[in-house]
Amino acid sequence: MKKYVLVFLFSIISIPLFSQNSELEKEKQILLAKDKVFYSLKNFHNKSISEYYSIFITIEEIRNLGKSKKFNINEEKRKKLTTFPKFEYTNKIRRELNEILTTSEKLNLDFEKIVFYDFIYKEIKTNSGIEKYECLLMFEEEGENDMYFSVEIQLYNTENGIKIVEIDDLVGAPKEEWEKLQKKNNFKIMTTANK
Repeated sequence: MKKYVLVFLFSIISIPLFSQNSELEKEKQILLAKDKVFYSLKNFHNKSISEYYSIFITIEEIRNLGKSKKFNINEEKRKKLTTFPKFEYTNKIRRELNEILTTSEKLNLDFEKIVFYDFIYKEIKTNSGIEKYECLLMFEEEGENDMYFSVEIQLYNTENGIKIVEIDDLVGAPKEEWEKLQKKNNFKIMTTANK
């Protein structure tokens, strides 16, 4: 009888621990995605475009999201995901990268000199059940003290873990503007102390 009680108690205790470990694993993967984006931007000029593509979710993983019965996706969207052409996806990534590079020239930003400043994210609830995260990676340029820059990152939690789906919208603004941003939108703040 004691064995059954102990097994029962252990199973009750292990459920919250498993859930907590699962959340810790997600956070670890989100921070890993942040690092991939930061170092890909910082070292972009020393890498090939295919190396840049390699940090993103693969077309096969996108198609698997569409095939998965785990998610509540309508048939039209499911068909779109399962037949999404690879060239369209790589063109989208390339177009967003070109926009980032064009904006960096306008802002006179040298990616090789960027220094991590902050990372914030929030989970977005979707009707499909796919876990989606919107993130903001903030950095400054070494030696420049009045501006912060950021890119938006979109992540999906797939069957293979958390994957980068999109990097776009490079912006630069005075540092005081970022303090306001951190206080709104329910972002989970990951400051330099947490990097």
